[in-house]
Amino acid sequence: MKSKFSLCTILFVASTSIYAATHIVTSLADDGSAGTLRSVVSSAVDGDIVEFADAISGGTIVINKDLGAIEISSSISVVGPESAPITLSGGREGCAYSGSYGGATQFGFLFASNPTGTLTLKNLIFTGAMLKQASSNPEVGPAVSVLGNAIIDGCCWTNIGFVQSGDYNSDTGDGGACLRVVGDLNLSNSKFIDNGMSSAVYSMGGNLAALGDDITIKNCQFKKFLNWDATRGNGNTVRGGAAMAILGANEKRILIEDCYFNDVWANAGAGAIFIRRDIVGGTFEVNNCIFREIYGYNANGFSSGGGVIFCDANANIKYIIRNSEFSNCGSRAWGGAVLFRGSGYAVFANCLFYNVHASGWGGVADSRCNTYVINCTAVGSANAYNNNNASGTFFMESRTFKALNSAFVWNYSYNSEGVMVLDDYSRYGGSGSIFNSYCNIKGNGPQTQDNMMNYDETTKMFTQPIFSRSTVDIATIILKYPNEMKCPTLTYDTKKPNSALSKVEILPKKDGGVLDMAGWPVKHSADWSSIAFSKDRGATWTALCGDVENATILVDSDSCGEKYKMSADGLPKPPIGATTVKKPAVLMIFVY
Repeated sequence: MKSKFSLCTILFVASTSIYAATHIVTSLADDGSAGTLRSVVSSAVDGDIVEFADAISGGTIVINKDLGAIEISSSISVVGPESAPITLSGGREGCAYSGSYGGATQFGFLFASNPTGTLTLKNLIFTGAMLKQASSNPEVGPAVSVLGNAIIDGCCWTNIGFVQSGDYNSDTGDGGACLRVVGDLNLSNSKFIDNGMSSAVYSMGGNLAALGDDITIKNCQFKKFLNWDATRGNGNTVRGGAAMAILGANEKRILIEDCYFNDVWANAGAGAIFIRRDIVGGTFEVNNCIFREIYGYNANGFSSGGGVIFCDANANIKYIIRNSEFSNCGSRAWGGAVLFRGSGYAVFANCLFYNVHASGWGGVADSRCNTYVINCTAVGSANAYNNNNASGTFFMESRTFKALNSAFVWNYSYNSEGVMVLDDYSRYGGSGSIFNSYCNIKGNGPQTQDNMMNYDETTKMFTQPIFSRSTVDIATIILKYPNEMKCPTLTYDTKKPNSALSKVEILPKKDGGVLDMAGWPVKHSADWSSIAFSKDRGATWTALCGDVENATILVDSDSCGEKYKMSADGLPKPPIGATTVKKPAVLMIFVY
């Protein structure tokens, strides 16, 4: 009987999927008449698909302000033409702030009101609106607001303005000018460009506020988010995560992969990503992402820190940051790029930190959990906090720090005389170890060292020339230092045709250099809880953390995906740092 019941259940689910109805939108009007989007979605039921007639492909639907946001109460899919997306518009050209809160004219575009439902959106553009939060229903306001789960692919939000009017739940966030999802979110191949927010209340999440437990964001762009009423830090706009805020409670995974962040900033911490959740065993993973011109300004006394990413979690969370670039970023508080809290651990693997600055501990990162750094490069960064233990790169507080195959070079912090000096790592309590890495330590250094190498200005490390500067411009924030600091120049990865999306490289020297193929082989477990290295080409392995037997996955490529050279022993020959020397082009001649 049990097997028959299961079979019937499967057949029922299959039949509902097979016979899901497809509804066609035939009109670009928004008056609720037959054939309009508003009318079609109201008649659709769970599993149905809403598409658009060929005759209106590439057209624009101007949302009727008098009718308000289009409500969707069922689990349906709204799919625009892939080659000619449908545009939903608020009827404004741009979202330039009008100078008063009265500039907001409407409440959102789409409102999915079913807390147990799933809304799927594909190939849609949302643009040209000054939105405001509904006082009667604060869930309505963002361009797209979803009380349940959401699957979104190939959508774009541009020129969306949002005026925040109420602080109805500051712990779970009331931001998200473009998109707010209370349930789980799968977001891919989408763009958030030239949007903005103004608020007199506590807001988290500029473009996006995601409150679910399972969040996946892939191949998305977040560019130029404007904080109105805030001249680079003077005002009450986005105070956590100008690109996005992720706020939840249960033990699930957050994955952000192949994404590009540029010119976004918040008035407190996390110019890009703000995380607030109580996770037991959950994972926050960033892979193959680019962060440029990101700033957490720390205005009006909000001292949260983390110029790019801030996770305010007091739980056992795993932070895994891989193959990513942080360049020209900063914080007016602690952690120029990253501030992590919690009882778990953080892993940085194959990451580049260039020109990252902070006005508190940790020019690059302030990590309040056990931290492991593998094959990373941190150059040209600084800490503007006049403290002997501040650190130009990684600052640790009462936790374990271990670095392997990494180059922390030409990074600075103040000494007691108010002079910027080389200072690549420091800690306040806890323990530290540095293995096979270049680093200069001014403050509290590691307790153990294994092949840690100091450097000076004559050390041949990179192909790029070294230049001097005492003034740094980050996201239009001008930082001035009392003396000159050395820094290598940048080179873009030429493998990608679009230089804006190509990663910045700091290339090691091949001839006469000290970084090329000088690293020790590394392997790890799937969750990076176990990491091991070998100083003798695989004869023996040493655990950096966890257990050697659980570390089975070899690190075989650099931050830009370039494969390491392989040795006859079957192990890769990694560099010290995040970037390896490019393989020369091979000329093949075929002779018949």
